[in-house]
Amino acid sequence: MNLLNNKYMTGALAALVAAFGLSSCGTPIPMQEMVPAKVCVPRNARVAISASGPGASEMQQATREVIGGDDYFTLAYGDADLGLNIRTDRTVTRKYFTDNKGKSQYYDEEKSYAGFSLVNYHNQSVITSTGLDYIGATFSERRCRNAAKEFYDIIHPHVVDYKVRVSIDEDENPNLMAAAQLCQAGKWEEAYAKVQESIAAVPNDPEAYFLKAMIEREDFKFDESDASLRQAIQMENKSKYTEAIQKNATLRVTQEQAAAQMSYAL
Repeated sequence: MNLLNNKYMTGALAALVAAFGLSSCGTPIPMQEMVPAKVCVPRNARVAISASGPGASEMQQATREVIGGDDYFTLAYGDADLGLNIRTDRTVTRKYFTDNKGKSQYYDEEKSYAGFSLVNYHNQSVITSTGLDYIGATFSERRCRNAAKEFYDIIHPHVVDYKVRVSIDEDENPNLMAAAQLCQAGKWEEAYAKVQESIAAVPNDPEAYFLKAMIEREDFKFDESDASLRQAIQMENKSKYTEAIQKNATLRVTQEQAAAQMSYAL
């Protein structure tokens, strides 16, 4: 397709958007939340890592890098509070098939597995463990790190990134776009001031109140965030506003849990 056709296609798409009231996905706003550990283990605990089985050295190295790259636990080679035992396995299954010439052929299908157990060395009790989970065909560095990270997230509170999207008419509400761009740059205080300017200039824009609510959420001001969302709902009863209130209710609990875990140390 040449550039001329591309131009006409773009114009046709714009006409469809206008005709049917379609909109883009909106401006993405990066957010973060603390996820509590599924198993509460004190930070600063000294952890010794061991591994056995095929691919054991690769899994042990990846796990050391994942845990050692954080300051939550301390890697130990001798005296330790906890033992992280890694079990690995590999299977090879011969698969037969008929090719397009009618001849019987085969290939060997490899599968690699890893499982983790965290043990309290002081009383030799198992704190938590997983079964042998499939991680991929081979013990590649990426697969080993992913498996180690997945288990590590079980035993320590961690931050996850997510995005919300704000629908913005930049011509009608330029301050709202400026506020969104400040959020994207991580300048939350400046963004809050700018979204207040947006609301003052265009008081009937529910998306301005939605963005205000997200900034308040990022600052753990859940009461204020809920109030902003209810103002948005009064203007337009979108499902994303009610879902955001429900998300706030969950975050009130999980953020408090994660903060308590972070302060639980040896």
